[in-house]
Amino acid sequence: MVPDATIYLLATMTGAAVLEAVLRPPPQYTPEVLIASLAEIVNRVRRKRPSRTAS
Repeated sequence: MVPDATIYLLATMTGAAVLEAVLRPPPQYTPEVLIASLAEIVNRVRRKRPSRTAS
């Protein structure tokens, strides 16, 4: 189970990483590649979290 605090921190860090990727991307990666990688990480964490609608 992933605690809510972990989700909050991941979201905050993801937002900062997206800004960094768009404003100052490293030359070897496009912003699209970096953002796609971040999306994969977030989706992995979300799959570990139980649904709030589940009974």
